[in-house]
Amino acid sequence: MKKKFLISPLLLTLSISVFSQIGIDTQSPAPSSVLHVDGGKDNPSSGLPSSAMQSNDVVITNEGWLGAGTISPQGVVDLKSNSLGFIPPRMTTIQRNGIPTGNRPPGSLVYNTDTNYFQINAGTDAVPVWKNLDITSLTINRTVLYQKGTVQNVGTSPTDLTFNLDAPLFNNIPNGYITKINSTTLGLAPGKTYKIDVDMGKVEFSDANEMSCNLMEDNTVIGTASLLPSNYSLNNWNNSPIITAYINNNLSVVKKVSIKCTKVTGNSASFTLDIPAKFCVTIMN
Repeated sequence: MKKKFLISPLLLTLSISVFSQIGIDTQSPAPSSVLHVDGGKDNPSSGLPSSAMQSNDVVITNEGWLGAGTISPQGVVDLKSNSLGFIPPRMTTIQRNGIPTGNRPPGSLVYNTDTNYFQINAGTDAVPVWKNLDITSLTINRTVLYQKGTVQNVGTSPTDLTFNLDAPLFNNIPNGYITKINSTTLGLAPGKTYKIDVDMGKVEFSDANEMSCNLMEDNTVIGTASLLPSNYSLNNWNNSPIITAYINNNLSVVKKVSIKCTKVTGNSASFTLDIPAKFCVTIMN
């Protein structure tokens, strides 16, 4: 005896829905999504939500990609936010060591609350080697060196010359730590200690009167070189005095450093290219 089965329109509709888009609290799921959740319930009834509306959305695309804060993820996981950070698993060393084999492949990332470092497994799943992600190693003893490539004259008005920083002769500092704000001023980012070494090079004098150069931290003098000609004849030069100073920027703002020079009295003096002046900044930690 043959049996006949009837499929109701309702079951047929449910079957189609399972393989279509699912929208939760949104009437218009993202085109590329199989699941779209509008946490804020603020998306429009049609069309794409704005960036602000997307900030509380979560989607899973046809490719299986996850987007949080965006309806168009550009990777397997794409997190977007202007006000919140990414928080990886936080655990003690004992808890980290207790992650079972099979769940700690190379590249696994945790935040170790005992060491206060992000740690990544640089070994294998069977034999994990947890390495600290420490930006100190990226900056310690990194240096930028400016050398003068132009002649500059110094007159007798107060702080007559702000020393020009020409193109770097050497620079291996990662971006963001030391920036050239303008032709005369460097910016030192927060959170580091910097060593400043300034060699004034050869300075030619037109008379026997000295010249003074100050190393400035913002508006404060932190080092001085008084340059005196070796004798009173025209175009003689000093013995390359050096200014050395340390700056610990423990503030939350960029500190500015520059050199300001003044000929004390008499006629002018000038930096020459015979022995160029140098301005060197080294990150100490």
